[in-house]
Amino acid sequence: MACKNATVLMVGRTTPFSGRDKAIADRLSARGMTVVQRAHDVATVDDAKGKDLIVVSESVYSNVLGDIYKDTAVPVVTWEGWLYPMMGMTAKAENSDFGETYDQQQINVVNSSHDLAAGLSGIVTTHTRPSLFHWGVPNGNAIKIATMSGFDNRYAIFAYDAGVQMVGQIAPARRVGFNLADDYMSQNGAQLFDAAVDWALSCSTPVKQYTLTITIEGNGEVLRIPDQDKYLAGSTVVLVASQAAGWMFTRWEGDINSTENPLVVTMDK
Repeated sequence: MACKNATVLMVGRTTPFSGRDKAIADRLSARGMTVVQRAHDVATVDDAKGKDLIVVSESVYSNVLGDIYKDTAVPVVTWEGWLYPMMGMTAKAENSDFGETYDQQQINVVNSSHDLAAGLSGIVTTHTRPSLFHWGVPNGNAIKIATMSGFDNRYAIFAYDAGVQMVGQIAPARRVGFNLADDYMSQNGAQLFDAAVDWALSCSTPVKQYTLTITIEGNGEVLRIPDQDKYLAGSTVVLVASQAAGWMFTRWEGDINSTENPLVVTMDK
């Protein structure tokens, strides 16, 4: 299906959405999706009928919403960690099988080749301020994308494909656990969220990426910000040249011709 034509059921704490939930609903709408808002205390299983995707915010109270979408054959993306055991995405031991960690901004993308990684790899800053991230420890059938920084077995982003064995049940449709989607996502965080939505909807498209090769004539070094093996098409990289003693920076040559230093490069070829 085309992602832009999707109808999404989004569940938050109250409606109409405000703050972080409104930011996510607006992002989905801006991508051409129709978003149906429901508050956690009035949401029902029937709300999922005719929907292409269910998105559940961390703003909900898990004990209020409960496991009503556990057996629903509609893909689900959620960043409410306390729903993970209710949805069969993890076991039930709090702070062991699932939990939350305060003051986080980065995750470690360990499965960069998967569509859910949005072309990113290694340590990635997903938020512009310290935030509360949710995590889970899925079983061996899960697609494991990114860990919490400093914790190899706590997954900030993970997923189950439809039909695979989760914890205590078969996945009735795709399921995605996400660290946090809100109005403080960085560009990388937003890309990862979009990738989670697209994968859940089975409409992911190959991510175009580029490598950046730098050859230095003379003595010195070039700092790349961010320093990555590959860069998403359209992303920007800052190049900072530093000359060694007795040398002088003159210019960039090749695919880029400029005398600016630092130089902002857009990765588009």
